[in-house]
Amino acid sequence: MFIAPGGSGATVIVGRAIQGAAGSTILACGLSLLSAGASGDAQMRSVSLWGAASAAGAAAGPLLGGVLVDITGWQGLFWIDAGIAALCVPLTLRAVPESRDPSRPRSVDLAGTALISAVLVPFVFAVTEGAGWGWLSAPTLGCFAISAVSVVGFVLVEKRVRTRWSSSRCSATRSWSVPASPSWWWPAASTRSCTSAACTSRTPTVWA
Repeated sequence: MFIAPGGSGATVIVGRAIQGAAGSTILACGLSLLSAGASGDAQMRSVSLWGAASAAGAAAGPLLGGVLVDITGWQGLFWIDAGIAALCVPLTLRAVPESRDPSRPRSVDLAGTALISAVLVPFVFAVTEGAGWGWLSAPTLGCFAISAVSVVGFVLVEKRVRTRWSSSRCSATRSWSVPASPSWWWPAASTRSCTSAACTSRTPTVWA
């Protein structure tokens, strides 16, 4: 609703940034809610359906988006988001149980968050721009070097912090040790469910 009425490029950019932040939150919280709300085979089915829906959305989104733009203009892409949210918010509040873990520390792993960003951002940037820069050019190799050093730093930091990005007990369970991208790989990588209380109360382990 913030983007659709706006007539300037700045409004669209700000609105899309907010959407991106919200989407990343939903991505992590959605899997946590699935793991807390189901166990055993039901948990595997839930994750598989989640992954299938993500794949279907990625495949159908551009096609349906093009049709919607032809019919309503680009603003229709964002009005439909508002309608979906209006339906999903009350449904979620009614159907999804509380998954708070009182024993989990309230602190945030800021160092791990910064380092995982330093791993992914230059890596994706290098892969995206490498063809134009040249795969052996200084900018490309520099981005890959920053990403590699950040991986080492992330591993070292996670061994020392109290509130980690992931639980080591969960990482030993293959159903949650799945690639973060592309999202449609997730169901195929889910081969065993994580049913212990230590795993179901935390965000699944996600390896980029």
